[in-house]
Amino acid sequence: MKAGDDFFRASPFFLRLTRDEDPSDTNWVLGIIFLRWLARNHAFLDASVGSTVAAAPSPADSLACIEAAFQDEIPGAAFDPELLEFTVRYFCMAAPYFSDFFSLFPQDTMPSPDAMWDKQEQVYAIIDSRLQSWRNGEPIVRAVTPNADQQGHAEPATPLDADVWITTLATLSDAAVTREGDRAYANHFYRPLTKPPSVEVVLAVMREFLRNPPHDASIMCAAENFLSDIPLSRYIKAYSILAPDLLDRSSDAALNLFDYPGCELTPRQVRQFIKELKRCNPERDVVGELAQQAIAWNSEDDEPFATVIEAAQKQG
Repeated sequence: MKAGDDFFRASPFFLRLTRDEDPSDTNWVLGIIFLRWLARNHAFLDASVGSTVAAAPSPADSLACIEAAFQDEIPGAAFDPELLEFTVRYFCMAAPYFSDFFSLFPQDTMPSPDAMWDKQEQVYAIIDSRLQSWRNGEPIVRAVTPNADQQGHAEPATPLDADVWITTLATLSDAAVTREGDRAYANHFYRPLTKPPSVEVVLAVMREFLRNPPHDASIMCAAENFLSDIPLSRYIKAYSILAPDLLDRSSDAALNLFDYPGCELTPRQVRQFIKELKRCNPERDVVGELAQQAIAWNSEDDEPFATVIEAAQKQG
């Protein structure tokens, strides 16, 4: 889910390469492998940096090369413009990359860095396929389904009723204060329900973005992927109900969630979204408030925000 296209274009790897003092933290390896794919595809404008990253023999060596070249942050300007745009859509937004990656580990809650490293060629093949689809104009919205020979013999999780699923989500969210707790929380978003997610389930997931303090962005990717599978009409309904709370408690979350992760909305769909926002909130100008936040984000030219700003200006 985007937090403003320009933000991610300027800093596409924000928070993705951070290593903390917990040796079990492996999230940074995901970013390193994607950077190596970029290097293999000559995305680095400085060819010497790209060749060094591509040739590094381990995740730690790759990270050292990146840190030596860029210190604290990798600017988007360091990459080929086309592959930067692909990175924004595939790596930064609703993070299909992460679901694609973990589809190769159906039996593991969190594979080791060595296990991740050993899967590089398979990961590269998936990304290559995604890039080709994107170049063909197809939206990047779904995780790649693992092949049957990748799935092993893992027992499928028992589907939960909506009320149990929601209660379990709240419990796991409260417990997401350790590495193991984070994993259990993220995995819950892939736990099936007995029926398609209701508006109440969608609301429960959206409220997770209002947690204070917030969960780490790396585990919230699972929540974003969950929301990307929600039918648009149900997503619009839930968001419109929650919009006042979102605007009151987190303008960032309000804008992030307004940008439906399931696909890029057409202007007509955005107008439907706006209509439902007004219907659910007759006593509050939530459309105008969203427009103000979008302007503050310098998102006047980015959809769906441009249509929201236009609608707010028309209604005065």
